[in-house]
Amino acid sequence: MAEAVARAYRPNKAVDKYLREYAEAESQGFEGIEERWRAALVIPAFAEDYQRLKRVAEALTKTDCLQIWVINAPVSAEADALATTRECLRQAQNEGRTLWRRANLQLVETAGRSILLVDRCAEEALIPKESGVGLARKIGGDIALALVVAGYLQTPWIHFTDADAELPSDYFEQAPQQAGDAVALVHPFRHRGEGDARQQLLMQLYESKLRYYVAGLQKAGSPYAFHTIGSTLACRTDAYAMVRGMPLRAAAEDFYLLNKLAKLGPIMQTKGGDIVLSGRLSRRVPFGTGPALQKALEGDGAVFFYHPATYQCLRILLQSVTALWRLREQPEAALADISSELGAYTGREDLAGSALEAFAIAGAVRRFAAQSSTEQAFRRHFHCWFDGFQTLKWIHWWRDNLYPSIHCDHDEQVYALMNDIEDKDEV
Repeated sequence: MAEAVARAYRPNKAVDKYLREYAEAESQGFEGIEERWRAALVIPAFAEDYQRLKRVAEALTKTDCLQIWVINAPVSAEADALATTRECLRQAQNEGRTLWRRANLQLVETAGRSILLVDRCAEEALIPKESGVGLARKIGGDIALALVVAGYLQTPWIHFTDADAELPSDYFEQAPQQAGDAVALVHPFRHRGEGDARQQLLMQLYESKLRYYVAGLQKAGSPYAFHTIGSTLACRTDAYAMVRGMPLRAAAEDFYLLNKLAKLGPIMQTKGGDIVLSGRLSRRVPFGTGPALQKALEGDGAVFFYHPATYQCLRILLQSVTALWRLREQPEAALADISSELGAYTGREDLAGSALEAFAIAGAVRRFAAQSSTEQAFRRHFHCWFDGFQTLKWIHWWRDNLYPSIHCDHDEQVYALMNDIEDKDEV
């Protein structure tokens, strides 16, 4: 078995360089481990109850999977949250049968499952505030990658989820059956209702907002039309190394990772059982589902959706890439056409010109034209530059200057918006 696993890794310069120069310290030195696995699942845990994590472990039907629990706390953690985190680690260490130990790593067997515990909640190992959950995920991802290279793991995928997620029975089958040439996977998801009726309604509205955004990007023809939720993603080991691992951020690390990965290859939205995510309130990260719900509950109980017209403005720009290539020697003429089309749609040609100027489209076209010998190369340069982050900034520009976001506090408003984009069932 060990020899078969070892043969699964093919030498890769990007992977070797990443582990040598950019990986976290926990990814070094696994001599003495006797176990071998065919899947890896990274779960960061801060202020989580041990029983919740244990339920995740026991629910996985794939027993040859290594779960990597990065039990962590930021230096800014409040005393209660820090105590909860340390108690979770203590219970995990004591209840499991220890198979291997080194420094702040402990491999245990719990309920027939292999779990690698990573202690990043000790006083000397607390996570820097600005690195947050991004560093916790990166530590787990780096460990998984190193175990693949060392021959302990036979898989081309690193899976990430959260302690409050419920994974479907076909979770690990979705990757090999559907991946194709994808560099990353985004699993289907839904949120479970928690709290009172008002909180559950807000959770439904917030989930609809996420789906509405992806539907809008799809309608616009954006190559960045996919969900960016850390508890639903998996990425190929080589691609993970090529983008230098998980971004060190306290929030939105999933967005920025997928934004980088999308420039390497396709992001596949898999089909199959849903990952069930929590609809609980939370302030553990600066923004995201939990904080968004908390803010809505403390406010007027509404969720804001981007105006449908902002997606049409995006569509007009993205559909112009062929024209920008064709008129690359005269970019001003192509930009005049785009400005005219935006102006005709919005009724504000002055704003259309301002938007193109604000995003320095003319300079980008000249730069990409000089670097490209074919339209395909030009298109690739354009979309690597006008990425998921630039896309969001473009939508925000039109929101701030002409199309304010729409205040939704009941389902009928959401249905109307979704119908204006496309059938929500397709997302």
